[in-house]
Amino acid sequence: MNLSVPLPARAADLIKILLFATICLVTALVGMFFALNASRISLVWPLTGVSVAVVLLYGRKYAVGVFLAMVLNSLTLGIALLLTVL
Repeated sequence: MNLSVPLPARAADLIKILLFATICLVTALVGMFFALNASRISLVWPLTGVSVAVVLLYGRKYAVGVFLAMVLNSLTLGIALLLTVL
């Protein structure tokens, strides 16, 4: 007997977007580990590869996860949100 309740399609997509945003945030923070001293400029940016791969594999609707991760990354680093949007 199957007791699992299927999630509506939008709820499943929202969970996937939030999971993707979490993965992007972690990779952004890993990229900032390689930043130059006293700077927020990183020589390695693994978020680019992860985000391009997921958007190519699963579609543009997951690009929202990249934006959400970048906003959260800016908040954790103390960067102005206006610079994230631009």
